[in-house]
Amino acid sequence: MTHRHRRLTTIVLAGLLCLAATPPAEARIHYRIAQYRESGGVVMMTVSFPNLINNKIRRKLRSGFKQTIILRAQVRDATTGQTLARSMWTCTVVYDLWADRYIVTTADATKRHVFKDKTLAAAIGHIVTVRRLPVILQRDMKAWRYYYTSVRVQFNPVSTALLRKVRRWLATPRQQADTATSPASFFGSSLRFFVNAKVSPAEREIRFRSQNFYRTAPTKGQ
Repeated sequence: MTHRHRRLTTIVLAGLLCLAATPPAEARIHYRIAQYRESGGVVMMTVSFPNLINNKIRRKLRSGFKQTIILRAQVRDATTGQTLARSMWTCTVVYDLWADRYIVTTADATKRHVFKDKTLAAAIGHIVTVRRLPVILQRDMKAWRYYYTSVRVQFNPVSTALLRKVRRWLATPRQQADTATSPASFFGSSLRFFVNAKVSPAEREIRFRSQNFYRTAPTKGQ
């Protein structure tokens, strides 16, 4: 065997050993690239998850009945796994048979949007993308330390009690934000049920995490 062949064999074996050493749990983690930006001391996330939609869900979206999507996000320390902040986003979809359009309503703790789409493709674009979701206060992040966001999305959760809690949660922070002087109101005590809520079955569920992100050290004068 030539020196060149021995070298290639060593590289291949090293690669196989690295794959074999990867824990099974790590191999099953699904990643989505998210965009992060800071505004007013709040870090916001934009991310898409098109794999939520399959043929069965497409048929349901055309049915004319109300469909509900709930997204729950947790920002975690990449080193310790500790959860530092939690947030939520919801989306409801109704196909208006008479007007031949889809009414898509999205909401989080700070804002609510209503879209009226003529095509299913346009409606799905709003269903599978969460934009500028407040996920953590910048002051709660240490400079140069890595964090990531763990996300769970449910299509039509079965529990009506959970849906009632979500509606209350979505209403309270926005009302507080109208008069609050601190972005901390977005992550207030109304999130308590988030941790303790029982796992609710859903017609479809996906989970994923974002890439690691960090904040830089503030410059002098900030």
